[in-house]
Amino acid sequence: MTNLKDTDSDFLLNTLMDHLRDPVFYFTDIQSVDFGNPAFEALLPIGKAFSWSRLLPESDLAAFEEKVAVVTSSQQAATLQVRLRQISENGPSPVRWYEFQLIPIGGGVFGVAHDVHEWIMREEQEREREQSRRREALGLLAGEVAHEFANLVGGIEGLAFYVLDTTDPSNPEYEDWVMVHRAAQRGTTLTRDLLAVAGKRLLNRENFDIILMIRTLMQDLRRQEPDVKVTLSLPERAQVEICGSEVQLHQVFRNLWTNALDAIRGTSVAQPAIHVVVDLPSEKQVVNVGVEDNGPGIPPEHLERLFEPYFTTKKERGTGLGLSVAFGVVKKHGGDLQAENLENGSGARMRVQLPLASTSAETGAGPDDQDPDPR
Repeated sequence: MTNLKDTDSDFLLNTLMDHLRDPVFYFTDIQSVDFGNPAFEALLPIGKAFSWSRLLPESDLAAFEEKVAVVTSSQQAATLQVRLRQISENGPSPVRWYEFQLIPIGGGVFGVAHDVHEWIMREEQEREREQSRRREALGLLAGEVAHEFANLVGGIEGLAFYVLDTTDPSNPEYEDWVMVHRAAQRGTTLTRDLLAVAGKRLLNRENFDIILMIRTLMQDLRRQEPDVKVTLSLPERAQVEICGSEVQLHQVFRNLWTNALDAIRGTSVAQPAIHVVVDLPSEKQVVNVGVEDNGPGIPPEHLERLFEPYFTTKKERGTGLGLSVAFGVVKKHGGDLQAENLENGSGARMRVQLPLASTSAETGAGPDDQDPDPR
């Protein structure tokens, strides 16, 4: 290989950096950047105002700082996927996924940022499709089992009711039949949940105010859990109607409260808290309801399976159907249910999105209101 003079090397290096489409940077102190090529400066011009916190969301910033510390101490290169946002005169743009290659060199860290946003989005879409196919297959199986089980349980419940109706309560066997009847009723409830998972349970739809339903549920929660700080944020609209089954959606949100409470019970947080946020995005005719807790968050390996039938982390306390049923009910209303960890790493959020009543006669949705009520 021919050796280039230093001046030729500098010219070649500068030309290469100027024409690279990937952002390239170098720093000796993580609080500043010593060098950035034009692609990097397009994200955020280097100067006194530079800060990684302006480019990276809080959780990504923490991961980036941790990885830089590892690279610096081990003197070995590493890669990291982070979300990056471009800063312009109009403010920050939506975040995009980048893969950072971090290389220790010359007492600092040299980095190259590859745009992998489209690839990650395709991967996420494929995972969602796979989860949808898996839920559909499990739902079909649940539906077939539920129909057969319903016939068996219905006969047992009917017989138990007849025996109780014709037997004197003083009869020694009376209490045994009470237990049989209660067990049959639990079986009926389980069958109803299985049919909901399979999407075969009929919904009685009508317009109702979701704000009123949320307020009522929160009042119940405050009474039942006096040691938990319960707060509610609502939009300015005093009333927002959605079209759907109020009974089933009531059960969905009660199930989300229960899961939030389970997440914070037994943790070391000084003040267990649940925060419910209702908002109306201006660009869509939908309502979002977020149920947030300050527990330990959801392990990444559980996020993808959270809405699968029979998947549970509660061991003997859970059937694995609660969130699956909630997911099925929300989908039947034309909405969506998602789980995510909070960006600051202190808790999790269940987000329900439903269409407003005015957008469809077939599906239901909700409102927006601002009413911080710490109790």
